[in-house]
Amino acid sequence: MLVATDHIGNSLLKFIRLDLFSAYIHSPDMINMLRRATSGMRAFHTSRSCTTELKASIKLIAEIRKITDNQVPFGKAKDALLATNNNLNAALEWLEQDNITSGAKKVAKVASRTANDGLVGITVLADGSFAHSKQATFVRAAMVEVNCETDFVAKNEIFSNLVADIAHTTAYLAEASAPTNDPTQLNLIRPFPVQLLTDAPLIRAPSGSGSFSPNPSNTISSAIQNATSKLGEKISLRRACSFVTAPSLGTLRAGSYLHLSTPQTQTGKIGALVAVSLKSNSNISKSLDADVRTLVRSLARQVVGLGADRVQAPSLAELGDPSSSALYAQPFMMRPGGGTDLSVRFALNAWAEEKGLVVPSQSTSGDVNDGVHVVEFVKWSAGEGIEKPEEEEQVQSCQVRVMDAERTSLAPEHPPNSVY
Repeated sequence: MLVATDHIGNSLLKFIRLDLFSAYIHSPDMINMLRRATSGMRAFHTSRSCTTELKASIKLIAEIRKITDNQVPFGKAKDALLATNNNLNAALEWLEQDNITSGAKKVAKVASRTANDGLVGITVLADGSFAHSKQATFVRAAMVEVNCETDFVAKNEIFSNLVADIAHTTAYLAEASAPTNDPTQLNLIRPFPVQLLTDAPLIRAPSGSGSFSPNPSNTISSAIQNATSKLGEKISLRRACSFVTAPSLGTLRAGSYLHLSTPQTQTGKIGALVAVSLKSNSNISKSLDADVRTLVRSLARQVVGLGADRVQAPSLAELGDPSSSALYAQPFMMRPGGGTDLSVRFALNAWAEEKGLVVPSQSTSGDVNDGVHVVEFVKWSAGEGIEKPEEEEQVQSCQVRVMDAERTSLAPEHPPNSVY
């Protein structure tokens, strides 16, 4: 009887516990908690499944970066592949469209700023020299100025390559000057309309990687927009000029010089493009041809180094004056083989006679011959004449100080290889 009673009591106790558990399970608080847990499990399962399905190909990411000269970040390449289901061509198109969209937003954001820094770029595809005395030659050269806001960006490889590419495009597209019987006339170096140039397709310089363009029809305008997006500053093509002639017998030569330039980019802070005319009574040999090239480059260096702004001196009194801004009046400090106190005018006369281009009796006047004559030159300094508003200067100065402070804070406590 006692056993039966205990059995009935245990059963009743279990029933009561189950009833209480059932009531707890079906309570509003428990139901809400179970719903949240179930929802979280579904979300976890779904996201894990999607990540597996849309995993970007590491091989294709590397291929995209190779195609774009490593100018596309790893994360952006991954996004492009995920958005296009690992289709390489579609991913490149996606990147191009993304560059256009983000670039347009960045250009609009910086449009009101003043770009008074930058670089001058020069490309000489043909300077008029020749390897054989009877071979017709031509000149094809160009110079451009591209502005940015700071020297920091001007030193960036993306920017310098962009400037080199634009100069190369200008030289490639420029048309020859009208033929003339007088090679000493001016206007051989002519302005190239900036608007026509910005709408032209970008032709990359062989020596530089240039700005990223998966599409061969990329224009200079879109390349500038892309560089603005990458570098975060206003970038603008300010001016361009070209020196192009039809084939001739080597009577015209082009010379150029860039201050603070590198052979890889052919860009600098100051640049000069010089047009020189030769008059010779005999065929020019290969060795003399090389000497002419050296002389013409030295004249361009003289223009930049001594700050010439015109060819002829207004009076003979200026001849040999280092402070003169007339090229012919200045002492030829950049003469090949060493500087001289002789003015450029008389130094060229002596050089032409020494090389046999003319003889003294054939001089056009008593003291000057026309064996070598500087027809004209154009000299530009990046940002010259562009004034930045004071408030912009203050903001930019603060930004530079912040960047300097960040670089200092990130610098190692002890320099590499130091003893401590």
